[in-house]
Amino acid sequence: MKNIALILLAFCCLNAGLYAQSDHLHRTMIVLCMQEEFTCNDAFIPGKFSDPVLLNINLLTEHLKTQKIPVLYTQLEGAAPFERTGVKVPDLDLNLLIDGERRFVQKQNNALENQLLLDDLLEQDLRVLYVAGIMTNEQVYGTVVAALKRNFRVYVLEDATAAHTDKLQKKFIKKMRRKGAEIISSQELLDRQF
Repeated sequence: MKNIALILLAFCCLNAGLYAQSDHLHRTMIVLCMQEEFTCNDAFIPGKFSDPVLLNINLLTEHLKTQKIPVLYTQLEGAAPFERTGVKVPDLDLNLLIDGERRFVQKQNNALENQLLLDDLLEQDLRVLYVAGIMTNEQVYGTVVAALKRNFRVYVLEDATAAHTDKLQKKFIKKMRRKGAEIISSQELLDRQF
């Protein structure tokens, strides 16, 4: 009887290890709309909010790269304010560390409205999403809610997201937590052993 218990315990441990290893392969970080038109721009996200976000996203990108966890990026497309520059989709912030070239256009607050992006996640079986970027009350919130509805497991990186004001940031972090997103810090993700 003791031997059977030991065999069962070993089997459970092996299964847990395989599941954890397998689950590791199903993770990605989505970086939303970290574009030059928005970062360090008082009309959108002032530098005092966007600078720390850029720093944290870069640290996370380096960390996830060593863990073989992919990072993908969205760039918001729209009429204003881009018409004045003649550029339809502004480029990502030059200070943003880019890992690979997996970029998608985001036309709605919900990035998953882009079928190419959604197909990319589903084809690679990426079902655990770490969400970073701007703006918390628009693009981040819309994407997180849509991902939860599609049964993704969603972690919002609180200090790797930003809104125009501190008050908006706190309000929408609470709303996402109530919807079922897990709110973590960049340091918590950096400390995780995959």
